[in-house]
Amino acid sequence: MMQLIIFYPACFRNLFLILFLTCFSSLLSAQRSSSDTTFARIQRIYANRQLNLQYLDNYRSFSEVSWITAPYCDALGPRYYLSTLRLTPYFQVLATKWSRVSVAFEPRVSARIMLGTSHPVRTPSYNPGFTVYCRLLNDSTHLLSFVGSLFHHSNGQDGPTLDSSGTAPFLMNTKNGSFATNYYTLGFAYGQSFQHQKLTFQTNSRIEIEHHIFGIDEGMKHRFGNVRLNMKFGTIVLGRYIEKIKVGRKKFAALREQQLVELFRFTGTINLILDKFTGPQSGTFGRRINLELAIMYRFPGSPNMSVMLAGGYYGQDPYNIYMYDRYGFVRIGFATGFFVYRLSPDKFKIPNARNDLILK
Repeated sequence: MMQLIIFYPACFRNLFLILFLTCFSSLLSAQRSSSDTTFARIQRIYANRQLNLQYLDNYRSFSEVSWITAPYCDALGPRYYLSTLRLTPYFQVLATKWSRVSVAFEPRVSARIMLGTSHPVRTPSYNPGFTVYCRLLNDSTHLLSFVGSLFHHSNGQDGPTLDSSGTAPFLMNTKNGSFATNYYTLGFAYGQSFQHQKLTFQTNSRIEIEHHIFGIDEGMKHRFGNVRLNMKFGTIVLGRYIEKIKVGRKKFAALREQQLVELFRFTGTINLILDKFTGPQSGTFGRRINLELAIMYRFPGSPNMSVMLAGGYYGQDPYNIYMYDRYGFVRIGFATGFFVYRLSPDKFKIPNARNDLILK
């Protein structure tokens, strides 16, 4: 009987030890699992923030550039201009690494300085608005985003839209005729990079529907294409920057050669009117399409200035009240924007030893 009484406490002690070890190991496993889950969450958040920054940089790099033509270098049009220009500031109002949504304010202004006694600027174009971007993929190679915009377009004039003194049924009052419309766009943008030998190509394309739906000037109704298909594309060609100091007749020291800088870029825009409108030859395809192509070469000594060569065709002039002008054009001038040229090092550093240099 005594043996039985002594045996049970020993069993209880062993059982308690087994249960304790089991619970302790389970607790350690749970803590490890919780730690692993927390670490995975941190990795995911960090990756998302890096993606957001990459997308923000892509939006900024491919934003509209500002340009101005050299005197008498906007040619082939129906009117004679001393110079033409388009200013397209780009303000990223919401641009944080914590959000996949970005908002940019774009107060665009266009002007055409005409030849004449006082070189007048006839009915300049004001086109302010904002654009919303939303990253759609968790992918650093294929940059797909939703793009939506809301813009106002007017020329700041309050005269009658149509020229009542003329006899032509579609004659526009290009002196002080009122032009005003509001529109939104909805679409998608896609970007990707390609490596080819010593050059890197960054590409971006965008397709969207443009709808002029409210605030349209009474004189413009049924004369202006209200529904349009916009297609935009751009390619930035990057080269590898090499900072070098001459150390001999044929030798130099390469201090830094990893940064990529923009050499030149190509841009193109196709705008196609989809709905019906009245006007001269409005039923022809040539009146429904606008096409612009441009190449910009960045000056080696400037981070944001380039020489520009552009050409294209307008079936309906997008300037404003000149919308019934149809013509081809060639432009030579200068452009500026958010070019890829950021060479400032993270920390100011001077080589401390010969091993810090790459002699070639």
